[in-house]
Amino acid sequence: MRNQKLLLAAVITAAIFWPVHGMAQNAEETQPAQIPLEDAEIAQVTQIALDFVRSSSTFAFDGMEDTLVVDSVHAMESFPVQYRVQISFDSAHGGFGDREGQVLTQVITHHKMDLLISEGIVISAVTDGQWDELNNQFVLKHQHLPILAQLGKQVQIGMDQSAVFESEGLQITLKRIEDSRCPSDVTCIHAGDVKAIVSVTYYDADMGQFTLINTGSGSSEEIVQRYSIMLTDVTPYPTSSQPAGDYTATILVSKTAPPSPIQQISGGILPENVLCNDGLVLIQKATKQSSACVRPETAQILAERGWLVL
Repeated sequence: MRNQKLLLAAVITAAIFWPVHGMAQNAEETQPAQIPLEDAEIAQVTQIALDFVRSSSTFAFDGMEDTLVVDSVHAMESFPVQYRVQISFDSAHGGFGDREGQVLTQVITHHKMDLLISEGIVISAVTDGQWDELNNQFVLKHQHLPILAQLGKQVQIGMDQSAVFESEGLQITLKRIEDSRCPSDVTCIHAGDVKAIVSVTYYDADMGQFTLINTGSGSSEEIVQRYSIMLTDVTPYPTSSQPAGDYTATILVSKTAPPSPIQQISGGILPENVLCNDGLVLIQKATKQSSACVRPETAQILAERGWLVL
């Protein structure tokens, strides 16, 4: 009899607690999975960027909501962490900002906004590299006159400004700055570097564009014809609140041994503008558009024989 009572109590206890345990287990199974912290931060930053774009003067005026696309979100190696977000969208008209009262071009215009976000705040937002959305004005740029420069001496040039070495027939123009240096008020894992893209002309011949790099601890060297070009500094130095601005690059140009006449001519230099090493003179064949560098006494002999023109 006693055993029957114990068995009955066990059955009643199981009947009472089993549904509770089952419900708890089901609750655990149906609980949504937690979003990884990194993904949650990216989602939050993306939403901050989208909200800013929608409220910006350019988009608010005539931006098209269905064209809004988040192109990229990157976490920068800094502390506190900064995020760079790029968002594209179309506007119903050309131009930037609030264009109320302006004559508008009736054309759908594609834009890309580059945003920098730190601790939940947009600290920089530039559309198409031209319009500062935070200050509602064009990114400040200045037109610079060419600067007369000398070999072996540093010279500063601004955006689209040229350093002219008149006696050398050389002109160097700053076209673009790519700045990945760690902001001065931020602690970064890597110091980063800065690049200056310059175009070079030599006696009106376009020598192309070259990338000069400064890592802070050293500079790369580009050799163009017989000239060494180095980037020694770029100002201003970036800060966490400094948007893309009006950069100034400091370059140093010195003379090196020139390439061979054939290399110079194949690079676009006219035969009469070929450079020779010290102690040699330039000669040109009388019947062909070619040049050579020879000793002065050799040039005189060849000239007397009518083989060349000096």
